[in-house]
Amino acid sequence: MTNPDQERLGKAGGASADAGFWQIVPSEKTAFVLPDLQRVSYRSLAEMIEEFTGRLRTDPGLIGIRCDGHLRQYVAYLASLQAGCPVVLLQEGQGAEGTGLGLSMLYSPGQDRLERLEPDPKPAWHDDLALLLSTSGSTGAAKWVRLSHANLAANANSIVEYLGLTEADCAPMSLPFQYSYGMSILNSHLAAGATLALSEGSVIDEGFWRFFEQAECTGFAGVPYSFELMEQANIKTDQLASLRYMTQAGGRLAPERVLQWAARSRRENWAFFVMYGQTEAAPRISYLPPEMASVSPSAIGVPVPGGEMWICDEADRRLPDGETGELVYRGPNTMMGYATSDRDLILPQGSDVLKTGDIARKLPNGMIEIVGRKSRFVKLFGLRISLDEVEKKLEVMGFTGACGAHDDRMYVLVEALTQDADLRRLRGDLSEWLKIPPDSFVLETIDRIPRRSNGKPDLQAIGRRIAEMEASASAGARKSALTRIFRRGQSVEEVFRKQFGADQVKENSTFASLGGDSLTYVELSLALESVLGALPEDWANMTVAQLKQKRKSRKFISSIDTPTLVRALAIMAVVSGHFHFVDYGRGGAFSLFVVAGLTFALFTLPQVLEHQRITPIANLFFRIAGLTLAYMALHLILTGYGEWPAFLFVGSYFSPHTEGALWFIEIYLQFLLVAMAVLSLPAARRALESHAFLCSAVAAAAFVGIGAVSDMLFDLHHLFRRVPHLMAWYFLLGVAIGSADKLAHRLVLSAILAVGSWQFGGYGLPRIGFFHVAALALIWLPAVPLPSLLRSPIRQVAGASLLIYLSHFQFGQALAKIMNEPAAGLKWAAALAGGVLLWRLYNPVDLWLSRRVAGFLSRAKT
Repeated sequence: MTNPDQERLGKAGGASADAGFWQIVPSEKTAFVLPDLQRVSYRSLAEMIEEFTGRLRTDPGLIGIRCDGHLRQYVAYLASLQAGCPVVLLQEGQGAEGTGLGLSMLYSPGQDRLERLEPDPKPAWHDDLALLLSTSGSTGAAKWVRLSHANLAANANSIVEYLGLTEADCAPMSLPFQYSYGMSILNSHLAAGATLALSEGSVIDEGFWRFFEQAECTGFAGVPYSFELMEQANIKTDQLASLRYMTQAGGRLAPERVLQWAARSRRENWAFFVMYGQTEAAPRISYLPPEMASVSPSAIGVPVPGGEMWICDEADRRLPDGETGELVYRGPNTMMGYATSDRDLILPQGSDVLKTGDIARKLPNGMIEIVGRKSRFVKLFGLRISLDEVEKKLEVMGFTGACGAHDDRMYVLVEALTQDADLRRLRGDLSEWLKIPPDSFVLETIDRIPRRSNGKPDLQAIGRRIAEMEASASAGARKSALTRIFRRGQSVEEVFRKQFGADQVKENSTFASLGGDSLTYVELSLALESVLGALPEDWANMTVAQLKQKRKSRKFISSIDTPTLVRALAIMAVVSGHFHFVDYGRGGAFSLFVVAGLTFALFTLPQVLEHQRITPIANLFFRIAGLTLAYMALHLILTGYGEWPAFLFVGSYFSPHTEGALWFIEIYLQFLLVAMAVLSLPAARRALESHAFLCSAVAAAAFVGIGAVSDMLFDLHHLFRRVPHLMAWYFLLGVAIGSADKLAHRLVLSAILAVGSWQFGGYGLPRIGFFHVAALALIWLPAVPLPSLLRSPIRQVAGASLLIYLSHFQFGQALAKIMNEPAAGLKWAAALAGGVLLWRLYNPVDLWLSRRVAGFLSRAKT
């Protein structure tokens, strides 16, 4: 290790390191497309680099490049790498002050001005040092990441490999170059001999995408905010003929957004890569293969080629798959180390093992998923804030305090503050210092900061206090019980917060991502309809932000989704049949099984596959079972009516006349138990992830066959044939409908419906009734037009269907005590109205129960 001025000059032109992307091979191939569409060849680029290298020879040293987007910033960067002058990438207009480094040169590309500085003393640096990138946040706790030529080359080559970059590719430089993500775009494309397009403007500007097409760009790189802007601006990507892939990094993209962009990419025939990295890895660590984005949208994927990832505990022991611990990476792109001053620049390459500070686990399908942060940092408004630095700042300001974070929200606890004015002043001072809004963090007083025996803050106790603060805030945000029952939300946000809790709902939340299921679907759709006037067909997969843009004028005729309509009509038909009001052709309960299967496929199954856990099914099971048991117990206490098989949900196996038995609910709960058993198997989940329709359609057809075999072996008419293996095909038909997106799929399901009806009906010509019409509508019609005035009553009845099923006989009996032999139609109407009232009263209880059950199951790691 020397001060290598003269030695480096002897290696100028690329001999200072193994051949890498900075070693430009002259050719007529286009290297850059300028904003005016002029093209710069690799030959011209090599000449410009050679010219700039000559300017460095007079006095080599650390060079700071002010990144302003001009072509010359890339020329200076590549020339410096060739000449062996370590590069410090700075923001436009940033000076040498505050870097903590002895810069010898400061280059402004726009003005082509190379300023000579005279650091005293002039620092020495290690032969391998190529680049210094800042990891600064907003607290002044700056560090520089030292990257070698080998680090940069290794990461560039790995990106080329997994993106499949070739000379035919072209990418817009849509991200700042001083940002490691932007730098990696340049490095990887030059390594592939590809083209860079120097785009101008924002991704929401028409000019950006016009330039994208004119430059024949094949790739696009964005951070989460880029994709949010594109969604808000309704940017169309299906007309980009040259688009081959998009990449996302620079922060976590919400799983629901990953699903949306992955679905878009499949429709439009391009690939969507979710990526993860850190500046310390130059920067790419992992990527999510495009085919896995719809399977594990919350995952960061697999290591980049040449790298390795594993999970370790606090003692650095590797943990088995599924265990949670710190994510560790090893690869040739791991940084040399950090630098906080000139004296660190001479240090050699450190360990190639990088502890990321992120808490993660390995999913059964091999993907890595990050679940939290070990390091004491929180990201607010794009700023990486050190909680340790905030605590030090509090001490400087004369306060004793402690900080914590949860879900990217910062909590600040301080001792011995009694005056509101002091609290307000402290909030203002912290806000100004951190450069974030005053209301973007929680500030509270505490009698004494919890400490361990060694005097250090007790982080676990502080975490518990923060959890209490969060729970208190959530409880305060919830409406009173009466408000929740009788008043609907006045905005989309209020509707979602009422249903899922204020602390859960974000602008990018969807019904599906928040864990919505068949029990909450109708309630939320009813409330949203009162706000929007009409619901979009795919509202369950739309974000809160998107739904806010969908307010429509009310029309006389509008559509309602077919599952909700069939659910309402089926329960009305069941009650009608029980009261001998109208002969509807039978099959109402069978229709409800099909609807149950369809809603299971639409809402519950995707959550199971995304999180690789059966918790959503268990949540649904316990809520339905709990309500049913409570109702049966109350009925038993009041009337003495009920037998033990009914309370074990096996009454239908003994007799259709078992006291208190509710055969439909019994069999549905048995279906859910079987679903939990099957989906607890990784192989079953993988099969459904890859071939959802095929698996469910084959299963439905198989159970039609099982029914035929059963009929030959057993006579189950004494049980009215109400047993799971004879009912399963109805439920599975609904599951298959949920993934039927082709004409051929619908034809297959129609055939299964016909054969199943023929088999279950005794192999005679089936009597066409309500069930057949309802099932065909579910297969072929996503929505049905009807007068707008009917939408709300239908949704009310559909939402209350479970409670109507439980209580309709009791309402009929109550009416009979009031009136002498009431008409069947009157009992029917009273049962529906009473069930809807019970549903409105019970709904807040169900919301509370859903969260408690979900929390319990999460702790149990179901």
